[in-house]
Amino acid sequence: MKKLFKIFAITLVAFMGIFMSCDDNDSVNDISFYQENTLDKLSWLNEMVTGFSEYDHIKIGTYNNDVVIIHGNCNPLHNSVAPVYNTKGKFIAHTSKIGDKITNQKVVWQHPNTKCHFND
Repeated sequence: MKKLFKIFAITLVAFMGIFMSCDDNDSVNDISFYQENTLDKLSWLNEMVTGFSEYDHIKIGTYNNDVVIIHGNCNPLHNSVAPVYNTKGKFIAHTSKIGDKITNQKVVWQHPNTKCHFND
């Protein structure tokens, strides 16, 4: 009986580790993973963009060796700074504080009727 319990406990711990580590691809820290189908991989971001205007866009980049998400706005009438999030949706800072340290930036989403124009 003791042996059966040990096998059950080990199996349970293994399954818990697998299920807890596979939450919305949050543990993926490779920027190439997010360069396509970004909204499908980050459900929190997919929900966020539903209220965006034609001036909003999403970029990904690298900050301190981590993938970050930047919510930009190209409205010429707004003097705004963009919020920066990690891949779990946690706010990190605004681009006014860390923008010059974000590398490998790439636009991954624009509104279907975008007013933003990028060179990349």
